[in-house]
Amino acid sequence: MNPIHIRLGEVEFDFEPSSGYLRYVRVGSVELIRGIYGAVRKADWGTPTNRMTSTGQQSSNKTWKANWTARVSEGDVQFDWRGSVSAVLSESRVEIEYEFEGEGKSDFKSNRTGICVLHPRSHQGMKCEVEHNHGECDQTAFPKSIKPDQPFKDVKAISLDVATGIHVRTEFFGEVFETEDQRNYSDASYKTYSRPQEWQKPFDIKNGDKIHQRVKIVIDVTGIKSEVKLEASRGKLPLLGTSVNRALSEAESESLKNLGIQCWLASTNGIEQAKKLGGPVFLQTEVASFPADLSPNDGICLAPPNQWQKLNNVRGGKRLSTATWAFMQLNGSRPAYDEIEGSAWSARPDIHLPDTLTCLEGGWTVQDQVQTAQGFGSKINLVGPIEFSNDPTDPRQNTIEAALYALGAVVGAAKGNANYAMFADATRLPQSGFALALELLKESEGEIEIHEWEPFFLMIRGSRTILANFGWEPTDLYKQCPIDRSENMENGMRNAYRLITADNFADWRKVLSGPESHNPLTMIPPRSIVVM
Repeated sequence: MNPIHIRLGEVEFDFEPSSGYLRYVRVGSVELIRGIYGAVRKADWGTPTNRMTSTGQQSSNKTWKANWTARVSEGDVQFDWRGSVSAVLSESRVEIEYEFEGEGKSDFKSNRTGICVLHPRSHQGMKCEVEHNHGECDQTAFPKSIKPDQPFKDVKAISLDVATGIHVRTEFFGEVFETEDQRNYSDASYKTYSRPQEWQKPFDIKNGDKIHQRVKIVIDVTGIKSEVKLEASRGKLPLLGTSVNRALSEAESESLKNLGIQCWLASTNGIEQAKKLGGPVFLQTEVASFPADLSPNDGICLAPPNQWQKLNNVRGGKRLSTATWAFMQLNGSRPAYDEIEGSAWSARPDIHLPDTLTCLEGGWTVQDQVQTAQGFGSKINLVGPIEFSNDPTDPRQNTIEAALYALGAVVGAAKGNANYAMFADATRLPQSGFALALELLKESEGEIEIHEWEPFFLMIRGSRTILANFGWEPTDLYKQCPIDRSENMENGMRNAYRLITADNFADWRKVLSGPESHNPLTMIPPRSIVVM
């Protein structure tokens, strides 16, 4: 079920009746809140699905309200909760309230239960005021580099000027909250959540225990109109590669070469195969030993990061301290980069929430991860393996959503000036959505031109021009891209193009090799890619 789009005055947001998730509170292209949702986290940090049992909505010109009941049922975890969200417009102010009222229906242990508020990564570096529960206030800022620990603790409210004429205050009720930097885990956000990490966990929820939390967001918009503007930038493409974990057939090797693969991340079982394929080879291992037959252009990726000192005994190639789960492992260890050359880390956006919208956002975080690593001294940076999901059987791996995520991740790597970006894995890659992204980028070298509105739209200009709509609604944002004179695009895009959507994705190779379309394109369909 697609989200419902709501607009009150200059403020817009999306609501998912199927989950109670409020997303993308924004004024034009200025994002204010990435998301608000209620969740029950198990003792192992698993997040059971909220199964909605009833929903309702009311709306008028100046108000909107939704309410629902949800059941969480997984093993010994039995929990019911009632949710509501309301938005009220009063002159130039919009007030949004999100409420969570739950009750345990069994005895179980939880690491966290209640409301989470996500602040977008675009807030990085913005000054803010954090009010604490005893009335003290700190003048601080959302961290630009990814912070390994909590930037804000004991949070009662966060206030900031997001842009000229836009002030946002987010206030929390019912529990002690704190904020973490989720970019450590490839989420494109900061998260404010209940129960500080330093408190005992898991904690007990007994049958009949009640949890009641509320969040109030006050948005003041003065003297501006809602308008979407694309952000323009440039970036240098990294070498693009894949991970190799076994010997490949001649046909498999040929299909990878056809995708323009330039480098390889190899396990001990795949190292011999990778050497045969040509290009830089990086051995991913937990043993600090560099094969004698690798060259200085090759490297060793030693995991885990807290064992980085073992790399001092390695000679002959590039030495990279490696996190195989998440950037957080590397960020928390911070090796001494005056002694080794660099870092490698995996990137997958489903660690916290596996829903598709959250995963699509994750590519933008790669830039922040690369720049954070550079900031603590890492000179050579390899992002990989890049995955859409940790589950190799996840059907989304072979969809246009994976292709969109891959384009976002490559752009993030390019803007961060990463050296290598490696996709998982060689045996599955040619059939995955990643293959389409690599095909579109394979003839591009050096610098690319980028126009974007995170997390909805992306234009990449290299050897081809690629227009990617990440959103669930059609868009005409191509009109802001430098692909034709603006007067020529008033009634639609007239350039010759090829269009890849969810409907024809399975045949994308035929689409790219087939005839171009010359029919004027007035809107780019949801989750689709236009190639020019």
